[in-house]
Amino acid sequence: MTTTTAVQGPPLNLPLAQLTDSTVDFTAPDGWEQALRLGAFLRPVPDDRYRGHRTLGHAASKLGYEDRPDQVEQLQIEGIHWDKYFPQDVVGLLRRMRELTFSARNSCLAASGVPERDWDTVTGGAGGAVGRGVRRGRRADGTW
Repeated sequence: MTTTTAVQGPPLNLPLAQLTDSTVDFTAPDGWEQALRLGAFLRPVPDDRYRGHRTLGHAASKLGYEDRPDQVEQLQIEGIHWDKYFPQDVVGLLRRMRELTFSARNSCLAASGVPERDWDTVTGGAGGAVGRGVRRGRRADGTW
């Protein structure tokens, strides 16, 4: 699959992956190599049936909604507040997505040869019981 960016340059061809039994499996035989080289891969996402957070307040959240000019809009709600702002089916989906995120991260660390005893150190402790994930990625030009 091809992903385009606002920055000029060739489009990125990101490898497509699925999660199977807590393991990331790629459709292409060299998917791991591509993902590690590019620093990203694609995962099909479910349909977004719930909208309206742009205009809603999220007083309990320290993060909430943002619409930045250099990124897509972001809705970041800490896991402890999911029940306040989302229907239960969405909360269940978010919990599964959190598990997927940790499984994908752990698979990447294992595929990179990082010993499991060092995972907490190299991730800065991300993925503990807090349940909040701040997603941040590099822009196509390599800047943060």
